Amino acid sequence: MENNEKILKCEIELDRIFYPKLKFEVESGEYAIFVASIINKIENCEDLKLLWGKSKIKLKGKVCKLESYVTYKVACKLVERHEQHGDTYEILFINKKIDLTNKSQQIDFLEGIINPNIVYKLFEKYDDVITLLEDKDIVALTSINGIGHATAMRIIEEFEDCKDYSQIYTELSNANLTANLIRKLLDFYKSPDIVVDIVKNNPYKLVEVSGIGFKKADEIAQKMGMIGNDSRRVKACIINTLTENGEIGKSYLHFSELMNIVFDQIGFIEQNIINDVAKQLIDNDEINISNNGQLIGLKRYYDLEMNIHNELIRLLNAEREDPFEIENWEDTIKRVEEEQGFEFTEEQIKTIRLIIENYIVALTGSAGTGKTATLNGVVKVFEDYIMSACALSGKASVRITEATGLNASTIHRLLGYSHGEFTYNEENPLDTDVVLIDETTMVNGDIFLSLLKAIPNGAKLIIVGDIKQLTPIGNCQVFSDILNSKTIPSITLTKIHRQAALSGIIVTSIKISEQTQIIKSNFEGSLILGELQDMELDIYKTDDSPSNRVIKHFLKHYETTHDIMETQILSPMRLKGDLSTYNLNNKIQSIINPVSETDIFIEVSIDKDKSYKIKLGDKVINTKNNYKSVNVDGLVVPIFNGNMGMVKEIDNGVCVVDFVGIGMIVLDRAGVKKLELAYVCTIHKSMGSGFNTAIVCIESSAYVLLNTEILYTGVTRAKKYCVLIGQNSAIRTAIKTREIKKKQTYLKELLKEETSY
Repeated sequence: MENNEKILKCEIELDRIFYPKLKFEVESGEYAIFVASIINKIENCEDLKLLWGKSKIKLKGKVCKLESYVTYKVACKLVERHEQHGDTYEILFINKKIDLTNKSQQIDFLEGIINPNIVYKLFEKYDDVITLLEDKDIVALTSINGIGHATAMRIIEEFEDCKDYSQIYTELSNANLTANLIRKLLDFYKSPDIVVDIVKNNPYKLVEVSGIGFKKADEIAQKMGMIGNDSRRVKACIINTLTENGEIGKSYLHFSELMNIVFDQIGFIEQNIINDVAKQLIDNDEINISNNGQLIGLKRYYDLEMNIHNELIRLLNAEREDPFEIENWEDTIKRVEEEQGFEFTEEQIKTIRLIIENYIVALTGSAGTGKTATLNGVVKVFEDYIMSACALSGKASVRITEATGLNASTIHRLLGYSHGEFTYNEENPLDTDVVLIDETTMVNGDIFLSLLKAIPNGAKLIIVGDIKQLTPIGNCQVFSDILNSKTIPSITLTKIHRQAALSGIIVTSIKISEQTQIIKSNFEGSLILGELQDMELDIYKTDDSPSNRVIKHFLKHYETTHDIMETQILSPMRLKGDLSTYNLNNKIQSIINPVSETDIFIEVSIDKDKSYKIKLGDKVINTKNNYKSVNVDGLVVPIFNGNMGMVKEIDNGVCVVDFVGIGMIVLDRAGVKKLELAYVCTIHKSMGSGFNTAIVCIESSAYVLLNTEILYTGVTRAKKYCVLIGQNSAIRTAIKTREIKKKQTYLKELLKEETSY
């Protein structure tokens, strides 16, 4: 790792403030640029270039309250070198140095991170436990009855992880904050001082931290002695409600819907308090209200969709300095047809022409209509230009490369994601002529906007997706809104290609999408469909243990291919029922990678009474976006909800996973908690991926999830062979039921205001 990637730790005192100007001290939570005197070097200070030849360091970032003659502990990294003005370090963590020589303070701190019974036993024998932990005195610790070597090491590790947070434990002991919650707060606020200030004075501000809802903030507020419906409580509830809905695609709510949710959470609210909160939100420009006052959403989501609109219009109307020169493209297409052994349909030719003539084109179509083949033709037409191809998931990007030969990547890798930021943006655009993004239905508004900003004027943008799949989870619905606006040039491929028509997978998926029943109500038994014999049905009316049926099919295909990453079971349900992913995963693991008492494994809780034991060689799935994960070389490489991989190493709670299309990622304890077994995954999680063999299982206990879109999405995950196992009534119910669309967004109407093409 380079020196400028090292984390430097030291103790400092304030010397001089550069920003905010004309200030001698800075309030908690403010951004500041300042010079400090180094009082004590702690870690990685050997390469530090001292400012003006003295023991001084230049720092910038969000700070706790800064005062003169006070010692602070800081962790920082080098972000800017300057021979004349000195190096500048970005603050990663800063807090006032806390004295833990006081026994009661030590007890308050340690009870926050260690079992209180153990703390009691330690202080019964020793007066200064902190020094024992600092010195890693295992002999002293294990002399206590009930503390073995493993427990002693765990206590020391917990202390090392949390010792910089001691101020929070000592000053907020009555708030009962967990170690995980404290880490989350510090990741967001960067300073224990800021955390202490917010929790003491307005815990309701905590709803601005991702993963902390109103209920948790309200619980903390009550522990801090706050009661009643003051304006801060009501505001937090409204902000949290609008945020949670915005993140699942409801950029706004109807006023009555919003108030019903708020009343359900906090009860009756006096009108004067509502008026006061409404005025605050409007004055602070935090909400967006429709002209009739009935639609309310956070300004953030309106601005996000307006910015997407602006970027799309910019690219659509851009003028290119050196116009594209595409000569004799029809001849190129004929050459491609000869190479692939079949002719393009009229729709495909029209699509290629549309892309040649326009700067943005949106392309959709069901499985088998030739989206991939069309893109292969486009790649050949633009082979003299720089093309960039990407998708949200690593697996989807691999599929682009396999189909077109382009060196595709994830969106984050294309944009050069590093330390929480994209290298390529509006100020540093991509060096490219054509950008292709596949599986766009999966991409939320934030990521889509970042991609748009990085595309230079005059470059083409090709947006591809299958609108018949499930509605993805996340803010906005950019692909659907773009298609439905009729403002951006778009085309839908509808004709099944002759080769695709030979596939039982394709024909079956088309019937499902058109809500045509694939089995009669009295059918029971097995069928293999399609000239390619690639679609198998195993239908039953009653079965006391359908999981055994699923496992039988799985083992048959796995024992033939020995490719666990390309043999995938898909189910609608995660936790409940015989065909839930939880039940099937545990059964399959017990057969192909059983866990014994002597094995090293990590236990991951996924529900109140349910957990997985994950060991070396297990197939796993990541269940939450992790923008801070690092690879084995120490580089920040994000992983996303739905990424699958194989466990390669387990060491003291840390896990190395080889993720498909991403590589070897090192997951810390927090990252490991977001893993689940993935021999079986939900159909929702499989979106954006494809597998050589997909085994889709459906039963009536999943009635709330039975719809056309979920069945279509499951079947179309199969690239070479699909087995559909299910209860007759469940499959027929799914086919005749449409998914209830719940998203409410602005983009479609914003784009409609432009002149349609």
